[in-house]
Amino acid sequence: MREQTAKAAARELADKQAEDTVLLDVAHLTTLADYFLIVTARTRPHMNALEKAAEDIMTQNNVAVLRNAGPRNSSWRVLDCGWLVIHMFLPEERGYYDLERLWRDENNSIAFENQEAE
Repeated sequence: MREQTAKAAARELADKQAEDTVLLDVAHLTTLADYFLIVTARTRPHMNALEKAAEDIMTQNNVAVLRNAGPRNSSWRVLDCGWLVIHMFLPEERGYYDLERLWRDENNSIAFENQEAE
């Protein structure tokens, strides 16, 4: 169920024009979460829209957003849903922090429908 919900969130954000959408299974690497969803927003207003879409899809799937970190004018926002952490970046910060380099291994990227539509 969790993987399906994480994939649904990834699809929803990709449908909202999130760029470079990456879903990682990190359960074997950390106790912080089971999945990281990492996306890039083009602008702050776009990030606001992605944040709202992520909150909506979590609510639809009966998943609580436990913490929303990052002020509205931030270039990196995090939605902590316990087992799923959604990272939303502006392009410069996505490249700078490069979370994929830190958390991706050869087996933990998860494909989801509409991924190629990016």
